[in-house]
Amino acid sequence: MNKSLGILHLEDSLRDAELIRTMIEEGEIRHSYFLVDNKEDFEKKLETENIEIILSDFSLPNYNGYEALQFAREKYFQLPFIFVSGTIGEDAAIEAMLNGATDYVLKNKLERLVPAIKRALREYEIAIMHTKAEVALLESERMLKDAQKLAHIGIWNWRIDTDVATWNDEFYQIAGLDPQQKAPCFATHLLLYTPKSRSVLKDAVSKSMKTGQSYQHELELIRPDGTVRNVNIFGGAVMGQQGNVTELYGTVQDITEQKRIERELYKAKEQAEESDRLKSAFLANMSHEIRTPMNGILGFAELLKEDNLSGADQQQYLTHIADSGARMLTIIDNIVSISRITAQQPEVLLSKTNINEQIKAIYSLFKTKIAEREIVITFRNALSGKKSMIYTDRLKVNTIFTNLLDNAIKFTKRGHIDFGYVKKRDFLEFYVKDTGIGIEKAQQKMIFERFRQVSESLSRDYEGAGLGLSISKAYVEMLGGKIWVKSSPKNIHGENGSNFYFTIPYATETRITAN
Repeated sequence: MNKSLGILHLEDSLRDAELIRTMIEEGEIRHSYFLVDNKEDFEKKLETENIEIILSDFSLPNYNGYEALQFAREKYFQLPFIFVSGTIGEDAAIEAMLNGATDYVLKNKLERLVPAIKRALREYEIAIMHTKAEVALLESERMLKDAQKLAHIGIWNWRIDTDVATWNDEFYQIAGLDPQQKAPCFATHLLLYTPKSRSVLKDAVSKSMKTGQSYQHELELIRPDGTVRNVNIFGGAVMGQQGNVTELYGTVQDITEQKRIERELYKAKEQAEESDRLKSAFLANMSHEIRTPMNGILGFAELLKEDNLSGADQQQYLTHIADSGARMLTIIDNIVSISRITAQQPEVLLSKTNINEQIKAIYSLFKTKIAEREIVITFRNALSGKKSMIYTDRLKVNTIFTNLLDNAIKFTKRGHIDFGYVKKRDFLEFYVKDTGIGIEKAQQKMIFERFRQVSESLSRDYEGAGLGLSISKAYVEMLGGKIWVKSSPKNIHGENGSNFYFTIPYATETRITAN
């Protein structure tokens, strides 16, 4: 043996101890030798020295060999323990072996000692190797379970002849079942899936049982609580001696979170593409919208340079220039407003407002705008006197109404426009109703989005940058209300029309709740 062996010898006879040590040296065993004759020294040496084998007399004056064996087995259960005694009988020796002794050697047959030590050490090394292997196996199993848990991978096996299945804990977790329950048979297992997935799995298993081919499918599994999990199922077959499939095995991986992320990424990609498309359409439209009034301004300004213009012509040209300038200013105002909204810069500036007077002022302005058109405009105020005094942002309310009424006029060639409000609990509900062309139901949600219009073509029949309704929606929400539309290209009376509604809090004090 190359390394030095730590030997602890429990013996009260110095003569016997010397004889035994001589036998060990003659057996060419390199060793460190520690001789003790009492309990205290015996236990201390085991604690402080690198002991790899214990030799012990059977009977000592103050300490029993059985007691030493019991202590060694409790504290150092794998250490080889050999009784070397002249008084141990056969029955006692057998009893010692049954209680954990590795071997026993009689003092009158010490030629057996060295072979016994070497055999005990070999067995000890094998036991240590087995222990290490078991520890490594347990650690490997623990790491495998942790990995399965982290990756949400369940493992299953199904014996076809007995219809008995086994699952690992993670499969129970994925399926939402109690691990203490018996794994379900194949027919019950199928019921865990949605009807479509159940059919796919049943066909895959049937084919694998006939051909031995493996399979892989993404399926939907339903837990007992009704939640649906996306799973990736892998299956393989075990062939028996007769060439038939005897069992199936495989994995099931919970990919619910992965599928959710994929859906969100796809949705984000679509939104990004749609946003790019809308911005491109908006920029093209904006170029068109700005160029049109600018051409009007430059064109009529050039006409004013002509000689011999009549006063009537001059006034007509100036009117066109003023109208084009006003249109240009509206476009610029909308761009500035939407930019500030995007940057979250607008503030709600509350002031005491007579809502009836504001409605009346708006009516007067728009009545002038439609003076030469086949449109009748009316308004209605629901409150009277002091009840119409509220705290709100007057400019934002004015902008909302202006945008809605501009739209109503734009899309109503003839007919009537009615606007006003009614009180509903703690809110004022405003409305703008027209008999214009109306809006298809599928398009009613998108019209409040930025840069969106019912028609986004440059050849559309109606001017506008597509910002007014999105600005109105943003302002309504800042004021603590909501905005919506009810519209039909042709209503039950055979008329077209759109009804826009928005609410703001009926605040008689300076407090206001914003969404």
